[in-house]
Amino acid sequence: MQEQRSVRTNRWERGVENHKFQEILTVLERCPLCAKIVAFFLRHKAAMDTARGIAEWWVQEDLETTQEALHRLVACRVVIMRTYSGINLYSFTTDPEIQEKLEEYFRQKQESC
Repeated sequence: MQEQRSVRTNRWERGVENHKFQEILTVLERCPLCAKIVAFFLRHKAAMDTARGIAEWWVQEDLETTQEALHRLVACRVVIMRTYSGINLYSFTTDPEIQEKLEEYFRQKQESC
């Protein structure tokens, strides 16, 4: 198990740069709503919705606060924003390394509670 963890850590160091992932963690720790949105995406990786839909159905928060959180997540490449017919839709990153690191982060966070 120890050797397997070492291999995983080395792979992460080659892929998603540590300082970039640290930036993501800082956003998640400073913005509980960002963490809530990412947790939803981890459970529903193929989900895609508008800011209003995410605010009303996923996180039950006001639209403006949800938009701010989404913009933070887009800035650090955890969330992708696509525009179709003038409508902004948000989806989870397709980067498997970021997804894996986020899954591990939330798993460790849950275990420590």
